[in-house]
Formats: sequence, C-alpha cells, structure tokens
Amino acid sequence: MKVWKNIQGILKVLLIAYLVIFAAEVLLPSLEHKKVSEEFAAAAGQLKEPAAAAGERVLNIEENEDALLWRLRLIENAKEEIVLSSFDFDSDQSGTDIQAALQAAARRGVKVRILVDGINGTLSWYTGAPLRALSAQPNVELKLYNPIDLLRPDRLCYRLHDKYLMVDDTALILGGRNTNDLFLGQTTEKSNHDRDILVWNPDGHGGVQQELKAYFQKVWELPVSRVRQPRLKNSTEKQAQLLEKRYETLKGKYPEAFQPMELEKETFPVNSISLWTNPIQPKSKEPQLWHLLQSRMMEGSSVRIQTPYIVCDSRMYEALDELAAPGRRVEIITNAVENGANPFGCSDYLNSKKKILGTGVEIYEQHSDQSAHTKTFLVDDRWSMVGSFNLDMRSTYLNSELMLAIDSPQLNARLQKAFDEGARSSVHVLADGTETPGEECELRTMAIAKKLLYTVMRLLTLPVRHLL
Repeated sequence: MKVWKNIQGILKVLLIAYLVIFAAEVLLPSLEHKKVSEEFAAAAGQLKEPAAAAGERVLNIEENEDALLWRLRLIENAKEEIVLSSFDFDSDQSGTDIQAALQAAARRGVKVRILVDGINGTLSWYTGAPLRALSAQPNVELKLYNPIDLLRPDRLCYRLHDKYLMVDDTALILGGRNTNDLFLGQTTEKSNHDRDILVWNPDGHGGVQQELKAYFQKVWELPVSRVRQPRLKNSTEKQAQLLEKRYETLKGKYPEAFQPMELEKETFPVNSISLWTNPIQPKSKEPQLWHLLQSRMMEGSSVRIQTPYIVCDSRMYEALDELAAPGRRVEIITNAVENGANPFGCSDYLNSKKKILGTGVEIYEQHSDQSAHTKTFLVDDRWSMVGSFNLDMRSTYLNSELMLAIDSPQLNARLQKAFDEGARSSVHVLADGTETPGEECELRTMAIAKKLLYTVMRLLTLPVRHLL
C-alpha cells in the first residue's frame, strides 16, 4: 500500500510538471511578437506592386446562400482538379452538401485535395462520418495542418486560417467563409455575414490562380500537414451511399448549381490582382501580410476596414495612429459587443476601446441580426483587399492568412456601397466619445448573462491577450 501511494505521489508530480511545461510551451513562444525582417521589408515594395493582369475577372459574393451555390457550381464544372482549404469543414447541412458534390466529382475522375486546420479538422474528423467517407474515396486526399501533438505544445497556437476553393486552372473562391452552416447556405438564426471573391481566368494559365496553387502546394508538402484516412474503409461504405443520395437531392434543391456557367456575363474585369500571404510554418511569424496591408493603406487618403474584431499590440496601435494622421480618414466597421460572436474579441474590445479610438480612427459598431465576419480593406476608390485577415494579433503574428489585393474601381465601388450599408446599421463612435446611431441602426441590448460573461472574461483574457 505504501509503495502504491509513493507511485501515486510521483505520478501526480510528473503530471503537474507536464502541465506546467505544456502551458509554458503554449504561452511563451508567441509572447514576443516578431518584426518584419529587413529582407522582407526591402522586397515588400516589389510584392506590393500591381501584378500584370492575366485576364482575370471577378465577382464579390455577399450572401451565404450564393456562397454555397457558387461552390457547388465550380465543383460541378471541375474537369481535372479541385483544391479545398478551410479553417473549418463540418458535416452539417452545407458541409455535407459540399462533401457530396466533392465525392461526385472524384467519382467522375477529378482529383480532390482537401486541407483543413489541424485542431478543427480533428474535431470534424471524429464527429463527421461523411467527411471520413469522402476521404476514403479514390481520387480524394485529406490532410490536416498541424494537428494536435501533445509532445509539441509549442505548435498548438499556430492555425491554418486559409479559406479557398480552386477548380482546375480557371476559377477560385477566396474569402473569410468556413465550410459550414454559419457561412454557407440558407440563413439561420446564428449565421454570420461574410464575403468571398470569385476569380475567373478564361485563359486558364498564369495570374493569381497559379500564385495560389503554388502557395497551396507549399503548405500541402509541409511535414506538419498529415494525411488522414479511415482505418476501415468498409465502415464508410454506407456513408458514401448517403452522400451519393444527397448529391442527387442537390440537383432538385439547387438546380441553378447544375446549369452551365456564363462567367463572362456574371463577372467583371480588373486591372490587376495579387495574392498576399503570411508565412506558413507553425511558429511565431513575421507580420508580413500586415506590413503589406499597412503599406498599401499609407498610400491612400481614405481607408475603410471591415473586421469582426480589433485586437492590437503596441506596434499595431502605432500603425493605426500613423494611418489616422491629418489628411487621411480611417473608418473601421466591427461588431457591437451586443451581437458579436467571439466573446474573446468582444471582451478585449471593452478593455481596449478607448485606446483604439485614441489612435484617431473612427469606429462603427454594427448592430445586426447576423454577426459580421467580413475581412476587407478599402483604399480610396481603387484598391480592395479581401480575404481571411482579421485586424487582430492572431492574424498578424500566429495564423496562416491570405488576402487578394485587387486593383478595380468597379469592385471597390461595390464594396464601398456595402460599407455604407453597414455604417447605416451601426453606431458611429469618435475619439471624443461622441456616439451617433446610423439611420437604420436598431440598437441591440445585452443579456445579463452575457454582461456577466464579459465582466469575467475582461480579466481572464489579459494574461493570454497575445494569443487573441
């Protein structure tokens, strides 16, 4: 008995030691945020230069149902290869619709490659039988980026935040939408509002599609991108049959997704389009994408940003302060805490609101039935940067992120109009404390339980703020 008690004591000490080391490995490596290297800063001017147009045409996709339809349309028209990269890929209604369409494409000979964030992908894998069935199909490969490794807690914070779909060499969709019901399909009570950009290259070569394909291949080949396949393929046969039946029902539910596409009529030309990215290794990152965005914004006299939340460190505050210098107006639409979907972002906003406004930017706190998840940077009437990058430290220093930098007055005008619509449903907040509800703003009230939650989280998030 005494020996057993001694063993238990040793095991407790070892467990406590492991947990302490685990927590330190998670928190400490990302505590000191990196700066952009001199080499990248020197090359950034060239990266920021408009790429020569390769004949691309674009379309902004605003509604969730349209976002699902366009994905189904592209998958249905694929002839050789489909690439899907997503932060989330759930087996809910819209996620299973996409899985059914991908299985049908694979069965007609299209090569399908799927890349999902390791943490979310692991959860989706074990809870989503349809996803496992899809990964067992011939012509389908599924990888998880940086899945949980209890022996490497230092990599736990670094996530794949990319969201895009590529088809052959002709079309892609890139933006902020994950592959689940929150962002795709018919609007539900808890759905989020977001934005995608469809890019079509009628020539089928060169341009931003090749940039994205090269980027995907680099991430796909990383040692931390690991293949997942069911151990017993016969256990997936029933689910595969269900996906086949679901595909047939999609034809009746979304007939427009199975009609020939007329992309020449549905899109419009751009002057240029480039892909901007963060480093892809699962470690603390140079803020390369933020550097490019900041440089582009400094060139304009009007900057408008849509972001779900605002979580800045001292260098990001300094950048906002520099941006909001006399002669340049900087406006930011973000979620009002009353309807924000991210409690971490909302609680930090309550802590940091005065400091954000102190930089001189103007804030629009949006009150809406849907929480906004849109990530867009508009500079004057020409430049539009759209993708996965949030105005927070996680997107700046920790995650993989993608933005399309598009030179197009026509697209910019459409997105400026959407910004104005969002502003009208928001409370306009100035640095002096003035708050003015927009003409279409219907103020939401915060439930008592939510107030209590934020009160607690405003304290709890302080030690881990660098991870938000």
